[in-house]
Amino acid sequence: MKHSEMSSSLSDAVETRSADEVRKLAKLAVDTLSRQKDVFWISAHIGHASSQRKSDLAAMLVKILKNEEASRILYSRLNEIEKAAIQEAVSDSYGIVDFGRFVAKYGRSPYPSKMEKESQNLLPLFIYSGIIPHDLKKVLRNFVPVPPEAEACYDERLPDNVVIQDKKVRLVAHQTEPAALHDVSAILHLINNGRVGASAATGYVTGSGASAVREVLLNGDYYPEVAQAPDKYDVGIGEQGIRPFAWCMIMQAGRLAKIEGGKLRLTKKGQEALTAAPHIVLKELWGRWLDNNLLHEMNRIDIIKGQKSKGNPLYKADLCRDAIDSALYDLTPGRWLKTEEFFRFLTARGHIFTIARDPWKLYISDSRYGSLGYSHITWNHIEGRFAKAFLLEYGATMGVIDVALVPPWGAAVDMGDLWGADEYSCLSRYDGLVYLRLTPLGAWILGKTDTYLPASPENMQILKILPNLEIAVTSHITSADKLFLDRIAGQKSEKVWELSRSKILQAIETNIKFGMIRDFLRSRNTERELPQPVEVFLNDIKERLEKLRDGGTGRIIECVDADTAALIANDPSLKKLCLPAGDRYLVVPSEKETAFRAALRKMGYVVSG
Repeated sequence: MKHSEMSSSLSDAVETRSADEVRKLAKLAVDTLSRQKDVFWISAHIGHASSQRKSDLAAMLVKILKNEEASRILYSRLNEIEKAAIQEAVSDSYGIVDFGRFVAKYGRSPYPSKMEKESQNLLPLFIYSGIIPHDLKKVLRNFVPVPPEAEACYDERLPDNVVIQDKKVRLVAHQTEPAALHDVSAILHLINNGRVGASAATGYVTGSGASAVREVLLNGDYYPEVAQAPDKYDVGIGEQGIRPFAWCMIMQAGRLAKIEGGKLRLTKKGQEALTAAPHIVLKELWGRWLDNNLLHEMNRIDIIKGQKSKGNPLYKADLCRDAIDSALYDLTPGRWLKTEEFFRFLTARGHIFTIARDPWKLYISDSRYGSLGYSHITWNHIEGRFAKAFLLEYGATMGVIDVALVPPWGAAVDMGDLWGADEYSCLSRYDGLVYLRLTPLGAWILGKTDTYLPASPENMQILKILPNLEIAVTSHITSADKLFLDRIAGQKSEKVWELSRSKILQAIETNIKFGMIRDFLRSRNTERELPQPVEVFLNDIKERLEKLRDGGTGRIIECVDADTAALIANDPSLKKLCLPAGDRYLVVPSEKETAFRAALRKMGYVVSG
């Protein structure tokens, strides 16, 4: 859309004002100019209205405002907040003052309140229905400065406690970067072991699957599994938790896993991710999550009903995620800020988004009285809840942000006037998100920094590999390493495993590369070299692997006698499409079967059922 199509001309805009308004504005403009310019200058450059008719006064007012020097004088008489409004509108492509964004950025409206004096308010000379006319904007652009970017207000340090409803509540910080780097590998191995149950109907992890995931997470879930709401009818964390639920959705959205037979199974891409650097996998997963339509985060706000009602009352989540992603990009890494301050900053930077296409369809408890379409419902009630779910369940789980939490129950301060919410102490399991900060990993994932160097894992050399093929764990072993060790060795005691030929071969059959096994053992061995018997054991397996290769699938064709089999196998058009297998059998590779049958028909033969 062209600018001229978006905003009217100054003449048209002035014409929309009443005669009284035009008279007041014209007088205000002339009086203001008279305090800095003599009557001769005004007469020479502006002239005087020949009458008090609206049309004459409007023409004079337009002439004043289109005169750059006169507009400079009028602009100079504005206060700082009024000047800011002009700066924002002039810098906007369409000359619009977004008042919601303006208030978020500057803390107040540019227009005077009823308690303030309005007689000298010059802002209506420039802004008409929230827009500066395009021809006036061209004049103002010559001297109005570009407004400063909105800045976030960071806290110098993270407090130990926060006050919620007059009570001190302990704040628990979660450094998510090391957890995410560990967990992404651990979950991939856990899925590859067939231990993560999931529902084909919903795509959600099962309760038992969530328990298995929780066991391998580096720092567990955000809230203990035993955390309980104050009332059994209140909002709960749920048996699937937050991190366990998130990881299973992330793996599916990232196309690393899919549900088969009631369990998550790694795809070919998921198998490849087993050997990839964790931070590379996380970056790919973040991009996939932003675009996915597998889950809408609002669906996780359980007490808000009507989300799937007729008419589809929710906008798609991808644009909303993109807006939050852009706001996170604008943050300074490593500095804490309150979640509510992040929302203000998001709005002030112009990353505002809308979740509800029809908020009247959304409700709490009762579709009529509890509707979220009423005027007292704020952005934070709907969009803010979506954002908290996205930030905590996915942003923090993938290590993009660190978070500091309190229990969600009682943490919300905006529920007092929500009809039907009396029995709840929070709107969602994510209401306890109080602080967040962008991590170095997050800055790289978002494209804010060009490089990322993961911290070297402390004491990787945790295995003492013995000549008798036994492996003793000498210090703490991560969940990911333990899962991998279980794939290639049998556990003999709490701290001792033994390399197993059958387990290694089985792992290789499920797409674990031999080189990955050898690299794992070498990198974690407490000695510089593997013992000679272990090297011999591994080399023997490697040699055996090279003796057999997967030739693909095929169809076995049985011939009535050896002569017929030889005739077909030696035919010029067929000998490249099949292989002899014994006296009377032929093997036809699956990818060549169509061509084989066509050539066979030309010979006058056909394969019967």
